[in-house]
Amino acid sequence: MVDFGIAARQRLRRREPPPTRNLADRAWRWSAVGLASVVALTLLADVFRYEPRVTGTLHFALLQGNDQNRNLTAAEEYNQYLTRRHLTLAAQLHGKYDLIVFPESALERDPEIYPELRAQLVAVAAKHDAVLLVNARTRARGGGLHNANLAYDPDGRLQGSYAKQHLVPFGEYVPWRSVLGFIDELRQVPFDYVAGHRRTLFHAGGHKIATVICFESAFTDLVRDNVRDGAEAIVVSTNNRSYRRSGLAAQHLALSQMRAAETARPILHASISGITGVVDSDGDVHDTSRLFVNKVTTGTIHTTTGETPYVRIGNWAVLGSGLALVIAAAVGELNRRRRQGAVLDSSVAKGHVDGRR
Repeated sequence: MVDFGIAARQRLRRREPPPTRNLADRAWRWSAVGLASVVALTLLADVFRYEPRVTGTLHFALLQGNDQNRNLTAAEEYNQYLTRRHLTLAAQLHGKYDLIVFPESALERDPEIYPELRAQLVAVAAKHDAVLLVNARTRARGGGLHNANLAYDPDGRLQGSYAKQHLVPFGEYVPWRSVLGFIDELRQVPFDYVAGHRRTLFHAGGHKIATVICFESAFTDLVRDNVRDGAEAIVVSTNNRSYRRSGLAAQHLALSQMRAAETARPILHASISGITGVVDSDGDVHDTSRLFVNKVTTGTIHTTTGETPYVRIGNWAVLGSGLALVIAAAVGELNRRRRQGAVLDSSVAKGHVDGRR
């Protein structure tokens, strides 16, 4: 809104000098009114701001098990390097948890197809009386593979799964693959994932939990819809390894901050190679990890419920602000043209007077 006030002010202050002092005074008055409105709205928003209602606590453990700042070798993938690393981290846990997270790409195989892997995962859930949320490649109906999160209850039951809906183009699938097949670099994406088509709420510690996978956290509507479905906390399961030590990991965590602040929901940002972090319902970040280190992040978050203004109205506030900016720019342009006409008329009139003299 401050940007809107500045933009409106600049539209009123053009290079052409106003023809009279009255016009200049009028411009200053409108600018003052605009800035006063911004201040008043900010104060009102603070006074009547939404306060989420705490519904309880959730004791969690986030596993970060990829310490390799490189592509894995074929032998490492075959021997399930990442899966073994995360199981080793899970063995370091002690006591009871409500939720344990194996982040995106932690499993190279589908536990619903490989009984031995499933048994290892279920043993972790049973040992800690926890819901175990794992990411794996799973079979899609009709063929193909999903990038999916699966939740196992302490008794070993598969509670449910969520398949990623917003796939990364040229990362998880290649658009127009048959046409672009001559580009050798596209061989680095050997197959296309199949997108999911529905949201899923999981239950952990007596609370409803939603998950999004990787850059889905950038899709505000998806997170908002999960909250409207009843989610009391959000888990972002991600793998940013291919971006190495760029600023992407920090930017991704900042997206989780935005989603937490918009929805007043805590977010567990679980990254396989970092940055892992915990974001409370105010959007404050806690317990961040470093890149490419094996780490277990544990703690407790307060789950919340209720609807923020953003959850209620969505992007209408943003669209309304954009429309107001367009209107302010149009009004400023009309005022500029009106002043130009007044200056021209004044010059013509002055010329006539000088001519008579």
